Amino acid sequence: MLPPLILALWALDLAAVGLLAAATMPALRVLLGWHPGSADRRQLRLERQLEASALQARWAFAAWALGTALWAVAVAGVLPDLVPGAMCGTGVFEAMAGRGDRALALRGLALAALGGWHLVHRLGASRPDGALAEAGARGLLLALPIVALAAWDGVTALGRLDTHSAVDCCAVVYDAVRQGDSGVLAHLTEAHWARALIGASGAVLVLALAVLARPNRAWSARALALAAPAWALIAGGALVQVLAPYRYGVLAHRCPWCLFLAEHGRVGYPLFAALLLVSMLLILPCAMSERRKCT
Repeated sequence: MLPPLILALWALDLAAVGLLAAATMPALRVLLGWHPGSADRRQLRLERQLEASALQARWAFAAWALGTALWAVAVAGVLPDLVPGAMCGTGVFEAMAGRGDRALALRGLALAALGGWHLVHRLGASRPDGALAEAGARGLLLALPIVALAAWDGVTALGRLDTHSAVDCCAVVYDAVRQGDSGVLAHLTEAHWARALIGASGAVLVLALAVLARPNRAWSARALALAAPAWALIAGGALVQVLAPYRYGVLAHRCPWCLFLAEHGRVGYPLFAALLLVSMLLILPCAMSERRKCT
């Protein structure tokens, strides 16, 4: 029997896909016949439909974000109890026959697509001429297939969860180190990660100071927004590859999921939430700069 958390996750994903599908119908009409300078009945009706579409898309965004949080909680804290030999999310992904990593990556991509639409929508809402309505409509049409694919892939991954066979869990992490994994990340030492994090943080700090010194300079805000995802990836890599093993007390233990366990203080939740929050704050000056230009 499936845990109630998984049923809630599926309900949120279904609601997100349904709301987003309903929101894309007016968006398609916007692309086919949007005339912001017109005041005829058709344009006014389309503007009302676009407002309703934006409301549906915002609810879809909220449902998908909450579902993504539940996905992380399920993998880290609920499903390991159902899989023999699993101690954390690594064992759960092993029991999903390799579909867990892709499902999680697609969820992140879908969340980023919805977040990009939401940013465009907020910027467009500050313009009375509706100049960004078509860009927002394209964002919705792009986000729908990604969200639908991510929802289906998540259902497929959970459907393949083997709760009868024992898994190796974090032993696969040790095996990769012992056998000399040929991946690019395997050749990066702690010094490489530390230098990369210091360099990325320094670049972000310089751009942030440039934004504070000249808040009307749009290029610095845009550069800071573009640097945010790169910084988040480097900081996340340094967290897993360098800091996490010291937290565990085992230097070869480079597992992100064990950070969410109670014996390690569940520090994964605040740490990864902080990475997300800082990335959003780095993008915020760009949004504020564009809004000032619009008004």
